[in-house]
Parts: sequence; structure tokens; C-alpha cells
Amino acid sequence: MVYTLGCLGLFLIYFFTNKNEDLDIYSAFIFWFLIWFILIFIGTLELLSHTYYRPWKINKILNSSPLVEFKRKGFVKDDENDLKGSIRGYNLFIGVLWENHEKQPSYFSQIIFNPFSNERFLRQDEYDTFEESLSEENKTFTLNSLVILNKTYKGFKKTKYESILKDIFEAIDFLKARKLEPISFKDWEDIIPKLEKHQERFYN
Repeated sequence: MVYTLGCLGLFLIYFFTNKNEDLDIYSAFIFWFLIWFILIFIGTLELLSHTYYRPWKINKILNSSPLVEFKRKGFVKDDENDLKGSIRGYNLFIGVLWENHEKQPSYFSQIIFNPFSNERFLRQDEYDTFEESLSEENKTFTLNSLVILNKTYKGFKKTKYESILKDIFEAIDFLKARKLEPISFKDWEDIIPKLEKHQERFYN
């Protein structure tokens, strides 16, 4: 859609600025042909990138430092091609996040907790307070987890295992201070349907 609008804009600029009326139709045809050729070429490159290159790149990142260090600590791949394991009693997922609009991927860590820790789900005011109390921009609090994003590179240096681990320790301390208890992967997945029903009321 973005490329189509861009092509249309270029054509309109060309059409209204071209003073040679005899060549308008022929030139317009050539112009549109070239634009659509470029559009198809770019689209093909993006399709190949998302279908082949990105999965290959993500798998390579998962099997290289710093994520390979977590595998050495007992983390294993799950069905979603993420790593899952436990640190200081809390279960978490670690993997690679690569949004369509992003040129480079990021490492993510998702520390899960029991959303029913206090025998009830969080109220909206509690959630707002917890979210606002996170001082780091790369951390996001949700109703059942705390998500951390780390860039793959800081400047020209690759993000280190110790840097990711430090953020995870801080996130775990954050959850402990608010008495949000650990939970098993199975129980966490089982409770998601109930949490989603609560979430529907939560935002209304």
C-alpha cells in the first residue's frame, strides 16, 4: 500500500510537471512500467527476506552469543522457536523479536508471573502504578509478565550476555518487591483464557 501510494505520487508529480503534450501518453506508459517493475522487484525482495532470510537469521542468532549462553545454562527451544528456562525461581522466555518495520532484530526476555498471585487479578490502578514505576524504557509490564527488549547491537558492539542477564535480575527483583509470584509454564498457559476475559472488563 505504501509503495503504491508512493508510485501514484511520483506519477502525479511527473504528469503535472511534464510540458511535452505529444509524449504524455507514451512517457506515462514507460513511467508506469518502470515504477511497477521496481515495485514488484522490491516486493519480491521483501517476500524472500521474510520467508527465507529472517527465519535463517533468527535461527543463527539463537545459536550464537549471547543467547547460546542461556542454552548452556539449561534453556531449551520451545515450539515457537524461543528459548525457555528458569532464573532465580522465575520461568521466562528468551528469543528474537523482529517486527516487519524494523531493519534489525532485538533480543526479548519475558519473565512470567502468576497473575492471580494475590488470589485475584490486578486492578487497573495497580497495573498503571506498576507500569509507571518502571524507569527503563526497554521494559514493559503486562498483566501476566514483564517484557524486556535489548537491541542486538549497542553502537558497534554486540549486546553481551551479562547485559541481558542484568536486566532480567532487575525485572525479577521488581516482581518480587510487588509480591507477584512465579508460575509454571503450563499453569501460566492454562490461566490465559481467564485472564483474557478479565482483560475485556479491565479496559472498559
